[in-house]
This record gives sequence, C-alpha cells and structure tokens, in this order.
Amino acid sequence: MSSAPAGERPTLAEALTALALACGVPPASVWLDAAVAAGLAEDAASATSSTLPTSPVAGLTTWVLPAAACAFVSAGAHADAATAMDDGLRDVAAALMVVRAPRAAVRADEPPGEGLLLGHALAAGWLATELWASGVVGAPGSFAPTVAAVVGAP
Repeated sequence: MSSAPAGERPTLAEALTALALACGVPPASVWLDAAVAAGLAEDAASATSSTLPTSPVAGLTTWVLPAAACAFVSAGAHADAATAMDDGLRDVAAALMVVRAPRAAVRADEPPGEGLLLGHALAAGWLATELWASGVVGAPGSFAPTVAAVVGAP
C-alpha cells in the first residue's frame, strides 16, 4: 500500500486498503483488490465525499459508507457489497456518521483524511457491517434525505 507523505491527505483507496488489511485480508491479493473496489464503488454510487456539496452548515464523516462496503467484502461475505448496501447496510452505516455543526475548518495540527475523525470513519464502517450482519437495521431509505437536510443538498 502506498501511503500519503506526511502532512498530505491519504486517498480513500489508501484508507480502505488499511481497513481491509486490519480486517485480515492478505496483502497484494485479489480479495484486497475486491474490498477496496467495493468501497470505491460505494463512494461513487452514494452521495459521499466525492459528490456532496461543500456546506457551511455541517460536515459529515463521509468515508463511513465506503468503509462499510469495504469491510463487508473484507469479512469474506459471499454476497455483492452493492446489494448489501442497498438492502440496509447503507442505512446502518449512515446512522454511525458523525455530523459536525457548524462546519469547522480543518486545523493545521489535525491529521489528514477526515481529520481527527478518519479513524472513526473506518471503525464505524466496520461496526456497521457487524451490526447489520447481526440483524440491526437502520431507518430504510433515510440516508439521502438526512444528508440533504444536514448539508443543504437538493
């Protein structure tokens, strides 16, 4: 795994790679590639870091959703991560996102990525997968309207 130089933000792919490796996925494996790809696909498919507008109102730990998809595959699930996200995993993961209001500028002494909450985003993604696998459900379809209300997106 390549890592960001000191003081630079890690990419989502780097963060997801770290999460998958922490979950026990073997380095340089097809399984690792699949776990990271699932997280990146979730980021592209849902209103997360790459698609949310910048809002002066609030900030969200947007990497929780991609981390949940990555952790789902990392756990050795035999189902498709996108299907799992659509079947309720996204709602559980969204409930674990941190909303920071008002949105504050990242301080110079904060670590890169999601700032001090990067660890939270990755851990919450893993926890969402564990909760969902245990039968915990979120409010169906609540993610998009909640995010829209928080950040003022249409």
